[in-house]
Amino acid sequence: MKKLTLTIVLLLVVTSLFSALPILDFVLAGVDIATTRKITKADIDGQEIKFGGTSIKQLKKSLNNYDFSTLDFEDRLYLYGKGEVPLTIPIVKSIFLGMGSGSKSQGDLGGKLFGVAADSVSYGLITAGITFYIIDMLFVGSLSSAFGGEWNPNDPDSELQSYARGFLYGGLAALGASRIVQIILPISYAAKYNKTLRNSLGVTKDKQDAFSFNVGFVPNVNFDPALQLSAKISF
Repeated sequence: MKKLTLTIVLLLVVTSLFSALPILDFVLAGVDIATTRKITKADIDGQEIKFGGTSIKQLKKSLNNYDFSTLDFEDRLYLYGKGEVPLTIPIVKSIFLGMGSGSKSQGDLGGKLFGVAADSVSYGLITAGITFYIIDMLFVGSLSSAFGGEWNPNDPDSELQSYARGFLYGGLAALGASRIVQIILPISYAAKYNKTLRNSLGVTKDKQDAFSFNVGFVPNVNFDPALQLSAKISF
């Protein structure tokens, strides 16, 4: 009975400690999240062009403010190169730093929020597991030693160690899943962002002019004395 009471008390104390960790992470990341925004600015022939935002929707809305078909291809290609979302660095950040840092570097607010939430919960679970082991070693182990016993780090009958393993393994699994998703999100976001940007600027995937067209005349000779011409127009 005394062991059960002690376990319940320690559970309440530790739960209150690690449950505050995700909240603390959100508070500390508040300013960081608020700055998750990608804005591209450029001066083309005296005209200030500005586009971007925190989502694909905001990017489309900002691009609709301009008629890029009036610009030379060199200017449109320059704008694409300046506004193109990177991929390699965000993936590296997602793997080693987490917390939505990869999505933040792309200006993706949704990806940043997911990273903060998923990693915070994962770290909270891992912290809880480690804390349970420490409590079991310091308090329960000390009580056992006082009565001539010996603390066993792999005691199958220890409730605290059972909780510790559950939280620790669950946290590690959650962290692994979180990092996998944080790798996928920048890849997906970059593909959609850059495609939207190319379509608006008239730049093809191989960085050619999508707004240009070619007209070819091919003679079609028949028995009619007049020369007939056919035209092929491609965009």
